Amino acid sequence: MTEKHACIYCGNTETSESDIIPDALTNARITNKNVCKTEHNNKFSDLFESEVIEALALITNELDIKSHKGENYAAYPAKIEIDGIEYSTKMISEKDLFNGRKVLVSTDKKHKLSSMDKITKIAKDSRKVSEVDINKYLYIKE
Repeated sequence: MTEKHACIYCGNTETSESDIIPDALTNARITNKNVCKTEHNNKFSDLFESEVIEALALITNELDIKSHKGENYAAYPAKIEIDGIEYSTKMISEKDLFNGRKVLVSTDKKHKLSSMDKITKIAKDSRKVSEVDINKYLYIKE
């Protein structure tokens, strides 16, 4: 006899496998086969799972937890003050800030910060570029 599944929320018999708790929060797949795909599984994902994952990214990244859907950790919003100038960014860890690939733009859009090579190319005039001691930055979690 074939077992019929029905959505635990609405009774729809067209169900899919749904994460009960997103694996990006637990590092394990905890699923339920009794959730309809469109109305409840996708809607829950769209409405709040991504917000919860982003809000807890700082913690889950430190615990080495990432989703099966990607190789990357969740990014979290951060504000960084460097040399009296505030920058807003999304980052995965503090190591991500000064890896030379990222260009930080100040919240007032007047300043950019990156590796000397990259920022000189962006400025197109080395007289517009100055060095900043990044060892004296203040990190502010948003």
